Amino acid sequence: MIRILVTAALMLVSIMISGCSEEPETEPEAASINVFVCDSVSDTVNKIIENYSIENPYTTVILNSGSPQSLKTQISVETCCDVYITAPSSDGQIPTAVLVMNPDAGQAEKDAAKAFYDYMRSDEAEKDFNELTDS
Repeated sequence: MIRILVTAALMLVSIMISGCSEEPETEPEAASINVFVCDSVSDTVNKIIENYSIENPYTTVILNSGSPQSLKTQISVETCCDVYITAPSSDGQIPTAVLVMNPDAGQAEKDAAKAFYDYMRSDEAEKDFNELTDS
């Protein structure tokens, strides 16, 4: 009888311990996103992307720069664009990020594009942009 109780107690302890173990963290899925940016801010945005990539090593940002009209034309003929960054407004405001979202992108790319879009609209990106354009 004691043997059965000891065995049951050991089984209970082992179940409790296994229930407390943490799931191993999985690495984020690697993703590449296409960012279209106006020539007038491409150098600055490229530096912001470098900073972003340090914090997000699983996201590769592919930069395509050009005139606003050429970028809009490329987007309209379904060139793979995830995020479009406009030229700054005439009153000196930072460029606006527009989430275009490539319809053929996989879920990892869509998530990465949304994360980059959110970052470009953040106070941190605005601060980076202002610091880089003031220097």
